[in-house]
Amino acid sequence: MNNVQNILQGKIIISTRPVESAIDFAEKLEHLGALVYHLPMIEIVQSKLTDYELDIVDNLNKYDWLIFQSANGVKCFFDQLPESQKRDVNSFIKVGSIGKKTTATLQQYNVSVDFENSGTTGNDFAAELKEAIKPHEHLLIPTVDIARKVISDILPNKVDYIIVYKNVIPKNYDIEILDLIKKNEYDIISFASPSSVLNLKYALGSNFDFTSIKAVSIGTSTANELEQNGVASYILASNASNEGLVSAIINYFNK
Repeated sequence: MNNVQNILQGKIIISTRPVESAIDFAEKLEHLGALVYHLPMIEIVQSKLTDYELDIVDNLNKYDWLIFQSANGVKCFFDQLPESQKRDVNSFIKVGSIGKKTTATLQQYNVSVDFENSGTTGNDFAAELKEAIKPHEHLLIPTVDIARKVISDILPNKVDYIIVYKNVIPKNYDIEILDLIKKNEYDIISFASPSSVLNLKYALGSNFDFTSIKAVSIGTSTANELEQNGVASYILASNASNEGLVSAIINYFNK
């Protein structure tokens, strides 16, 4: 532990996730001596369901599976679900979850999970779920407005999506942390979504050389966004989780 603390002691790591989503990540790094600065580049906003989506929610018993890809999806779905349905979701539909954090959030709503994948990505989930469901079963996925439809691309089943939240660009930024990036007075920036990459590039302005940033990415879609914006040198966490992200940062500074 002391060796790791020596590696990360005083390192300035900038997180671009919403603060509430980065607490565990930040605590792990701070415990190892790093300085974590929060510069949220996305804001989670619950989407008001359309009449079409409300009709779907009113007829959940027509579906065989309710699939959640994130903790935000869980919160923004159940916060709009009628109380009568919240109480007995497990009585008429099976529930699938991507990752332990999503499962933990479902448990906060007293919903038990019938299937949780061992991986952490949509691709992993779809591949494993394919072995657990029947081809005729109908899936409903509450999700974000910009989500990739990986599950419906992989599974032969009928899959419907409803938009329960949006990732929007924050109205205000921490100017002091942006200045640290512009002055190269930081050690690494962590990205957990393609949106955070695009929004930080916008916040830094057109005069900033975005290709120069030092980045660590969670997930291949985020890494692809970095590459598309000229960042050729970055770290990709081998495991798409907070633990994987922290390990990638430790390995990077342990060279």
